[in-house]
Amino acid sequence: MMTNRLASLLMAASAVAILGACSGDITSTQSGHMSAMVTDNPSSTSPTASMTPSSGFAPMADYRGTAQSVSGTSSSAFSGSMSSSMKVAISADGQSWIDICSPVQNTLQLQSTGDTTTLASRTSVPVGTYAYVRLTIDGANAQVTGSFGGIAYTDAQISVANGGQIVIEKQVQPFTITANTNATVIFDLNSELWITAQSVQSHAATAAEMAVEAGAAVE
Repeated sequence: MMTNRLASLLMAASAVAILGACSGDITSTQSGHMSAMVTDNPSSTSPTASMTPSSGFAPMADYRGTAQSVSGTSSSAFSGSMSSSMKVAISADGQSWIDICSPVQNTLQLQSTGDTTTLASRTSVPVGTYAYVRLTIDGANAQVTGSFGGIAYTDAQISVANGGQIVIEKQVQPFTITANTNATVIFDLNSELWITAQSVQSHAATAAEMAVEAGAAVE
């Protein structure tokens, strides 16, 4: 009789433990949502901290509202477009990344205050606090019209990174995604800082130039 009662108590205790573990698993796998956009807004020049191989992350910087590059050289006035494939990922620590979209083929209008490309819309991601964002670009080719170094160009072709891969990784203000909420990361290519007279004349721009000058913010 006592043996049966003891066995029943042990089974009940085990059931409670299992239910508790299951409850914990459910909580840990709750998800919120993440969206991503890319633009090239000439009125918002804002490079943010980049990952660097030698020293980890560069210091945070915010140049919003300025009309010149980090190096102090003034921007040229131009318009154009860039065709490429883009995808976005986020990270809590800058080491482990969560992709929030598959590669998206797009043509982005450069130096446009009204053109924004949506790369991800309310993608499910684990709840948590994140502080790093990554934009990966493949096959980028730009076409620009404008004046560079006093010379007028029409439909000048620029191959970025020789059409190879460009990885833009940025440290942003930490943001927390909770269950059923949505956060949006907006990348600004800041092409006014890396499309220069030299890049137009050589028909080439480097991945490093774009990666340093691009900006990112989360709303």
